[in-house]
Amino acid sequence: MAIYVRTLAPGVLYSDSAEFQSMAYSLGVTHPSGYPIYILLAKLFTFLPIQNIAWRVNFVSAICAALTLAGVALLIRQQTPSYLGAVLGSLALGIGYTFWSQAIIAEVYTPATLLIVLTMLLLWRWHGDPARRGKVLFLACLLVGLGVHITVLIMIPAIVIFVFWNLAALKQSKSTWLRSILWAMAGAVTGALLFSLAFILLDSINPPNSYLNVTLIPSRSAFGLTLADLDSPFERFMATAFSRQWQRSMFSGDIPFMFDQLKQYVKWALHYDLTWWVVLLALLGILAVLRRRPRWGGFLIIYGAVLLFLILNYEGPGKFVFYPTTYLLAAIAAGVGIGSLLDWLRQSTRSIPKTAALLLYLAASLLILWVLVSPYWNSRWQALQASAATFFDDENTYPLYNLQEPQQMAEQRLNQVAEEAVFLLEWRTLYATAFVAGVEDDHKAIRFLENCINRDDQRLADSLIEEIKQELRNGRPVYSDRVYPYLEGTFNFAAAEGTDLFRMTLK
Repeated sequence: MAIYVRTLAPGVLYSDSAEFQSMAYSLGVTHPSGYPIYILLAKLFTFLPIQNIAWRVNFVSAICAALTLAGVALLIRQQTPSYLGAVLGSLALGIGYTFWSQAIIAEVYTPATLLIVLTMLLLWRWHGDPARRGKVLFLACLLVGLGVHITVLIMIPAIVIFVFWNLAALKQSKSTWLRSILWAMAGAVTGALLFSLAFILLDSINPPNSYLNVTLIPSRSAFGLTLADLDSPFERFMATAFSRQWQRSMFSGDIPFMFDQLKQYVKWALHYDLTWWVVLLALLGILAVLRRRPRWGGFLIIYGAVLLFLILNYEGPGKFVFYPTTYLLAAIAAGVGIGSLLDWLRQSTRSIPKTAALLLYLAASLLILWVLVSPYWNSRWQALQASAATFFDDENTYPLYNLQEPQQMAEQRLNQVAEEAVFLLEWRTLYATAFVAGVEDDHKAIRFLENCINRDDQRLADSLIEEIKQELRNGRPVYSDRVYPYLEGTFNFAAAEGTDLFRMTLK
């Protein structure tokens, strides 16, 4: 926690993070799947009497990341008596580039990993006595049903197989089978119901800068929708929760594409997050789990396989942020592998003097620690010294060269436009500007539109163009962050003095 807070992003960011910061404050639906549970959780953090509102939403990720690592340690301890194995396994996950980078910005990925480890801890508790712990299974399935992120939802196949396998292996009665299935289904339905109710709540509030008003409704033609298709909460729920915007990206079904993505995944993992030593320790650990707890080992393998299958088929941008869940499973296995090695060493040195045995144990522990930490030590230490994640180079979200840039850019724009202006912006800077306008400055009347395109012809959605025309006819000034050459027959684009924007007018 201290490490992540030390390097926590100090304020408003770009892209999805800025959207989450803005919607956590104003309680609106975000991009698919809407993330209503996360938004309500983040809203609670906005009331903290420390720092600024954007920092408080970033803080959610730091807390969830730290609790995830605690959960990983507990999961490792279920499989090995080695406390050191539990600590080092968690460390292998916590110092990784991708996990750390998501722990210091407003994002859903560390809340998702926290729900995953909580679900796994509950499943572990249930599996030892399914006849008397139906409520524990209920809670596990409820957490999955909350729909915080798709990486949590796709635990479902592994959970179903694990539950049935465990009931069969323990030779449970028919009544226990029935109760367990009913508890699981009730938990999943309750979680899904809470997700739906949370979405309906945010949809009823529906601030002007919600995803519904910024992207989905204005650019409805890009998704093959009409206003009639979005005029009820249920229809907006279906379009958002089931990711109408990204459905075409969710499953490629292309074998060559999957193999290419597998290469990219392995290359990324070994370069940024894991080492071959961690991989070898994880293989040792999964073998140990399969030998001691075959059902639990099967759960880890099935969940990991389904998760990787989803990642390899996804065609959307920035997919590296899906990787930490796979690293979580690798860290659990690696921690068990470390524990198994240290337990073997302890057993093997019983016949030698205690002092010599202790020195060997300490030397082996330090060697493993060095293997885990040495590839990342310099860059992580520099980050702690700089109070910023100096190793994180994703400028689309986290402008390392100037972490105040999103705030400065937004203020510059807002100082040069009228109160009733309309902004047509790319996703990267849209919500940073909207956050400053709606949360920190008195520019709440400004309307924001995402420059969403038709996927087939790469042009602005027809419905969006009509919205812009209507705003201009109504006398509202419209500003764009770029010139669209194919629209110059319809609009004039004139550079707006003092900003990076262009004033649009009708021909």
